Amino acid sequence: MASIVYAHPYEVDERLQRLGTSREEWIEIVKACVAARGDTTDNDPQSAGGQMAWIFGTRMMRQLLRPRGLEKEILKGVECVTDRSRKIRFAVVSTDEGTCDQHLSPKNRTPKGPASELITDLNNQYELNLVDATGSPLPYDGDGYSFWYLCVYDSGEDVRAELSSPIEFKSRYFVKFSERVFIIKPGEWDGINVRVPVKNTDPAIEIDIRRR
Repeated sequence: MASIVYAHPYEVDERLQRLGTSREEWIEIVKACVAARGDTTDNDPQSAGGQMAWIFGTRMMRQLLRPRGLEKEILKGVECVTDRSRKIRFAVVSTDEGTCDQHLSPKNRTPKGPASELITDLNNQYELNLVDATGSPLPYDGDGYSFWYLCVYDSGEDVRAELSSPIEFKSRYFVKFSERVFIIKPGEWDGINVRVPVKNTDPAIEIDIRRR
């Protein structure tokens, strides 16, 4: 089954609306990831950039979505937010150059464990609505929720992001998605306002997200 790709702004907005979110919200979360990665230095551990991007991206996601009724959840060790009314979960992951490339699929930058494989299995069952030869539903271990990742690619030169639902996991990497919603396509990052407010200060004060 080929992935359904939403790339045109109209269809992106329409699909995100059905998911109960907006492109503007996800862009703010991407900004938090990029700012956190850019704040690391050569003295930090090698994995610090990715860790900081994930930590601050997850924090921003929860800051934006929990006030609207979504709940903080840790699903088998995966940090996420959950929309109980729509039965959707969201999480953040750093991905490679396949992000927002219609000819490739994004892969997580670091290997994932059994919890991520479980997520893809449950998504697969959710998407396929599996039945046996008589048409009777097959046993289903999930709770009826779909799981979506904000995939963020940050090369230091370009930033891309998509919101996608994984359905295949091999050798500890995501390799296939049922749907992919392009949030920031190649070349769009420079045109996005990357200024963010400083927390706990005069709201008029701003800082730039800059590369070190």
